Amino acid sequence: VFDCMAVGSGFAYYSLSSILITQFKEASVGLQLATELGTIALLANIFREMMALLGAPLIRKYFGKLAPISAAGVNSMDVLLPSITPYSGKDMIPVAIFHGILIDMSVPFFVSLFCSL
Repeated sequence: VFDCMAVGSGFAYYSLSSILITQFKEASVGLQLATELGTIALLANIFREMMALLGAPLIRKYFGKLAPISAAGVNSMDVLLPSITPYSGKDMIPVAIFHGILIDMSVPFFVSLFCSL
């Protein structure tokens, strides 16, 4: 359960979360399992980014104008901002940037917390 929570705590920050998970879990589960878990985290975060990029119209339609920002995770402040702005609105740009910065700072904390449990 805690491994799944660590993977989910990557919040689409695939360049950092997969490396942190691999490093934190290596001591407790061994190099091979830690590498596999880091790979799972990488793929989960890439799939999350792709679903947020391609699914922004549907996410907005069924879940509201804040949902594309939430689905984008860390990438709401940079990579996915141009694709979520048409669906969430230009007035949501500051919210998306603040959300991305806040999530960006929380990734190392949550990943290390759940890897240590």
